[in-house]
Amino acid sequence: MNRLRFLIGMVAIAATLLASTPALAAPPSNDTIAGATVISALPFADTRDTTEATLDAAETAAAQPCRDFGAPATDKPVWYKYTASAGVTLQVNTSASDYTTGIAAYSGTPSAATFIACAPAQLVTSVAPGETRYLMIFADTPGSPGGTLRITVQEVPAPPEITLTVDPNASFDSQTGTATVSGTVTCTGVADFGGISGQMSQSVGRFIITGFFNAPITCDGETHAWTAQVTSQNGKFGGGKATVQATAFACNSSGCGQDVVTQEVRLRGKK
Repeated sequence: MNRLRFLIGMVAIAATLLASTPALAAPPSNDTIAGATVISALPFADTRDTTEATLDAAETAAAQPCRDFGAPATDKPVWYKYTASAGVTLQVNTSASDYTTGIAAYSGTPSAATFIACAPAQLVTSVAPGETRYLMIFADTPGSPGGTLRITVQEVPAPPEITLTVDPNASFDSQTGTATVSGTVTCTGVADFGGISGQMSQSVGRFIITGFFNAPITCDGETHAWTAQVTSQNGKFGGGKATVQATAFACNSSGCGQDVVTQEVRLRGKK
């Protein structure tokens, strides 16, 4: 009888212990490359607990280029993928997460060979029609326990495209020594800001006269003429050869487009 009571008591204790022991957390559903969460529409947002995310051999190999580029760690990775029906530029942002994160992008099934780029917290990547872009989100602090990942993916304009020319003929004012340089610029795309900047240099014996210039641009896909005045701080420009180095640039949230031209010009006096 005493033995029966003892056994009943042990069973009751075991049941109590089992009931009070929390279940082990499982890895997130997108813990592996094969389980990558599909981004079916843009904009996209997701919140994910990565504390139980694991790192396997395939992920380690795929992340190696990112470590080569300076990532301190590529732990606790989780995966997303997006297949583009038309060309698109994606902005991936994980800065709202409660742990420090990095992002790596791959052109197809992730490996060192398909690696494109990586960056901390935010990355912009272009996807061609029909292409699948894999995204690995990881903890970039060594020994990080992971945490709550908050990721957004949205479409943004591609960086503008720019073509710049500098006219090989320029002019100068013989009284002021100010030079005038011109050319054409074509900017295609969406631009938040941009412009043309450059310098002109002219050798006079052992002395080099140098001046700088700026000009605005219009980003509408059309070719526009531009003109800029170049005033030197160390002398006057005169007739003869000079060298112009000019850069046209335009930027938006995706990045900047630019074109750089070095052109030898011949300065002639204004009529």
